[in-house]
Amino acid sequence: MSIACLTAKAQERVFNNFLDTTVSPNKEIYQLWNNYFKARKADASPFWRADEEEKFRSYDLLKSWGCGGTYSEISHVLKIMQIDSNTFELKVGMGFADSNSASILSVLKFIVKKEDNIYRLSNYLLYKTRDWKSYSTEWLNFHYPPDYTFDAGDARKSELFLEKMYQLFDIKPYHIEFYVATGLSEIQEAAGYESFIDDGIRNIGGCYDGYNNIVFSGNGIYYPHELVHVINDAFPKSHSLFLCGISGLLGGHFGKPLSYHQKRLQVYLKNNRDKIVSLTDFYYMDTYTNPQYLVGGLFCEEAIRIGGYDKLKKLMSYGTGDEDFYTAIKNEFGIEKEQLINYFFRKMGDDKLFANY
Repeated sequence: MSIACLTAKAQERVFNNFLDTTVSPNKEIYQLWNNYFKARKADASPFWRADEEEKFRSYDLLKSWGCGGTYSEISHVLKIMQIDSNTFELKVGMGFADSNSASILSVLKFIVKKEDNIYRLSNYLLYKTRDWKSYSTEWLNFHYPPDYTFDAGDARKSELFLEKMYQLFDIKPYHIEFYVATGLSEIQEAAGYESFIDDGIRNIGGCYDGYNNIVFSGNGIYYPHELVHVINDAFPKSHSLFLCGISGLLGGHFGKPLSYHQKRLQVYLKNNRDKIVSLTDFYYMDTYTNPQYLVGGLFCEEAIRIGGYDKLKKLMSYGTGDEDFYTAIKNEFGIEKEQLINYFFRKMGDDKLFANY
């Protein structure tokens, strides 16, 4: 879809070019979305179905998904399609804007229900997955398409891994909803993303919605990387690099162990060392390895090796700011900020670093 039509009126929050909003039900649904978008940061919403407000902490699941969701700065209503007499599909382009132009990052789909002559929003996920199959273990409720090949053995592996996370980090067990499809684009579409900014080639990945305790997996039934994220709420003062690091260390990154990505980083460093001036700013290498997992994984591994999970928990208690990160490293490992990059380079050259994971 061309975004050229969005280069005008970038200061407006909700707009449309071709939709006739003078006739019903377009008028009512457009106004519903406009009203919701203005108040979308509220903890509760009169524009959303009440049963979904009770079911989900963030009620709008795409609001807690992240980049390109309903926290974007602009909204372009693209299409309203009637499904039945009281059900409609609302398609919205979401993006960001400056004073001169606007750009779409994603195209989202919502369901609008008319009940007692009142229109209210509903999550597309519940409509899309209404005919999906389910399978439950003690703490995981799996949801998958009818034509998906479900592996109960992998479900058991996920259950055991989740129980291990609860035990290692002293977390009271709670239930996780686990939605899985054949790939990342398929699970994004089920959640309500018709289009989403990504590389479009490597169709694996997922998302953990910590607000609503939901895993979205385009990488199989056994997806430990996303399950590690159940610990995030237990460590609100942890720097994000440590949370990234432990998820990569225990659960892998893009389906591979950190040792695999370490070898890729070794090749990268042969010609790119001078580009790395700060570990907290080293967030991109290429589309197949995110170096943040290696930065955080290094110090999570060292904490566990030196002092077990108690030392890891201490490491994840210093605060969320970058200076807190450096303070944690200095206090727990005795490494000064000025020494950190060379220390990182040296440790990344040790092929045994992640051998036990």
